[in-house]
Amino acid sequence: MQKNLPISINGQSPEIVAREAIFKAGGMLRESFRLADAQVSFKGRADVVTNIDLEVEEVVRDFLLKQFPDFGFLGEELGSVSANSPYQWVVDPIDGTANFAKGIPHISTTLALTYNDKPIIGATLDPLRDHLFYAREGEGFTFNGNKVSFVPEKTFELATIGMDSGSDEELVKRTIEIALNVLPVHRIRIMGSAALAFAYVATGWYDLYLHFELKPWDVAAGLLFIRESTAELDCLGPGSEKADLFSAKYLAGNKDLIDICKFWD
Repeated sequence: MQKNLPISINGQSPEIVAREAIFKAGGMLRESFRLADAQVSFKGRADVVTNIDLEVEEVVRDFLLKQFPDFGFLGEELGSVSANSPYQWVVDPIDGTANFAKGIPHISTTLALTYNDKPIIGATLDPLRDHLFYAREGEGFTFNGNKVSFVPEKTFELATIGMDSGSDEELVKRTIEIALNVLPVHRIRIMGSAALAFAYVATGWYDLYLHFELKPWDVAAGLLFIRESTAELDCLGPGSEKADLFSAKYLAGNKDLIDICKFWD
């Protein structure tokens, strides 16, 4: 665990800077949500980006690198800024851009500070509900500043399962097949923000979550939430190995349910 983290040029801790950055991003999303002049384009056949994604990431990137000019940066839209440092900020300005573009009120902004590619600070903000999910390595996971405790469901019949899909049509089909094969369950939710889904697992709102097509900026904060939760949670990647930033394929949830997920190979 990294105990003595570097201090910013203004004498602030990375925790304080991370919180300021996430609220900057959240304020921009709140102000621009459902604006008529949002410009939507496509990075791929079904991969949406808006001008707000770009503007938010630029503001957050410039703010973080001004405070910590020696740190690296990795963002979904503007790419990476290399640095000779083991520390790197990882940012997704809008997770749930397709929802944002359609005016569906289920979006988030998320960031993490990593050390040698391991998340040590993570924050995910739902700016429309004022839900802040936060964790610091070794200090636990919080929701709106409060520690979270819950009793995980141990059977699919009582479980709420979240799943989402990306633009790969074969992986979309696989996700739908799994949804059919895990029945009966209490509820299945497909809501369109992986960053919020990881946070929901850490709060106990989801009992299980799966996604076959994620990037480091989608999961960086969420992996830390899972690790710092008070519940017995886990997150697996391909081959049932412990997931990391680059696993792409993720199954997160309580260990009892993960142990009976026969569909995960």
